[in-house]
Amino acid sequence: MKKIIIVFISIIFWGLIGLSSSYIIKPSWITEAEIEKPQTNSLGNYYALFSMYHLLIGKVDEIDKINNIVYTELNHQISSYDVRREFWEQSDYYKQKLTGDKKTDLMLLDKLIESITYTFYPNTNVISIRIELDNPKQSFDLLVKFIEKINLNTRENVYSNLIYKWKVLFEQVNLASQLKLGQIQDKDKVVSQDWLGKLNMMKSVTPLDNKLIAYHYIKQPRIPILSIPNHLHWTIYGGILGLFFGFVLLFFMRRNR
Repeated sequence: MKKIIIVFISIIFWGLIGLSSSYIIKPSWITEAEIEKPQTNSLGNYYALFSMYHLLIGKVDEIDKINNIVYTELNHQISSYDVRREFWEQSDYYKQKLTGDKKTDLMLLDKLIESITYTFYPNTNVISIRIELDNPKQSFDLLVKFIEKINLNTRENVYSNLIYKWKVLFEQVNLASQLKLGQIQDKDKVVSQDWLGKLNMMKSVTPLDNKLIAYHYIKQPRIPILSIPNHLHWTIYGGILGLFFGFVLLFFMRRNR
């Protein structure tokens, strides 16, 4: 009977600690958005140059993959720890909370990095992005800014990749045009590859613009939802912890005897 009382008291004690702790924790605000792969008309002039490049190299099938290529890069940006870290380090929200103590500031930075969570649903290719902060307006504003940042990073990466490939191809076509390469035998006559025509096509394209949007909203960021600690859950967790400590206490009491 004495053992049961000890365990019971431990459960009650730790349960009350858990309940008290739930009231100490400040409520937070959660803002959420859901996105899917971009629509073709959101890719700006990137679509035209991407299509032209693959048309020139004879890989027309790749054109249909453009939306997935852009969206895959966006997914990579969202999942990158370094991208989230850089986002917070450059934010006014983090700078205003700096204390000057290196250890405290690093702990704050890690907490903010963890405040951005995402879930990728492979069956639908939908990505859910959430941010949880102690201020509703900042929760909303910073989620919008984070999505803008990952879109900008995605645009820069896919642009730089295409520009590099484009320059290499341009040099090859230009050289082939000057040397008049690529003559092929067609029946009884020699036909030249139209390198000059390809070169003129590449010269006529419009440069990349800044209009690429690497996603399409399914659910735009809206008014944040208040997240309050669940007092019952905290009490139960505390009680479970109390049960564990109660058995540990009984174990040591028996061992001392």
